[in-house]
Amino acid sequence: MLAKSWQQDIAKAKDMLSASPETSGYIGEFTKKTDMAALLMDDQPFSKVIQMCDGNKDWMKEVNLLRYTILSMSLSKLLQKP
Repeated sequence: MLAKSWQQDIAKAKDMLSASPETSGYIGEFTKKTDMAALLMDDQPFSKVIQMCDGNKDWMKEVNLLRYTILSMSLSKLLQKP
């Protein structure tokens, strides 16, 4: 569930970045940093992943209560011109 939502959010955010010449140059870096491997910390020792989860024992409760950043919503606010 969470992975699918994350991928949908990333796709929306990429569309938003692509829509503007001012931000389209960031798509490569954005894609790299939002890749599922980055989210899952594949480049880190598993002990570091456990340590991160131990640092926030209520992470699953936060997800269930929808207390997480919805990237496309946050990005749209940031891309709004004053």
